[in-house]
Amino acid sequence: MQISLAEAVALRSVISRRIQELINERSEIAVVSVPQGEKYEKPNRTVEALTAEMNEVRTHFRKLDIEMAKANIQHTFEWDQQPITIMEAIELAKQMRGELRDLKELAARKKQDYSPHYGDVVMVEYALYDPDLYREKAKKWERKVNRLSSLIEAQNHKVTFDFPPATFYLGE
Repeated sequence: MQISLAEAVALRSVISRRIQELINERSEIAVVSVPQGEKYEKPNRTVEALTAEMNEVRTHFRKLDIEMAKANIQHTFEWDQQPITIMEAIELAKQMRGELRDLKELAARKKQDYSPHYGDVVMVEYALYDPDLYREKAKKWERKVNRLSSLIEAQNHKVTFDFPPATFYLGE
């Protein structure tokens, strides 16, 4: 079954949830507590069957991760007049968002601020840069990082790869 990277991200969450469900189910059916001498009803599924299914689902999870990584490395798009892989673009977007946070912090400072709680001495903090300039830089930077995120999202919907186990989780 052909799936897009965007579908793969959702599928990864579905498979992860399924693994957790199987872990919980196996834990629930592993032991039965009844008064001594009383009969009990065995669960429909065995620990062994659940373990086998869990191993298969975990294999699907790992293979999906590998296919996603391959697609993210093999496919490129244009950014700043240069080709960039999806994987590099994702990392760049993370770094840019971190820088954006810093720019916004710098922009939020006052040019001059008084700091209380130093005893009898009034301390004055002076920004050694222009906060207004950083406010403008932050606005431009935010537009740029939003543009990159938008291009990544477009690639996630455009790039597809074959992942046969997807039918097990998503249907036909």
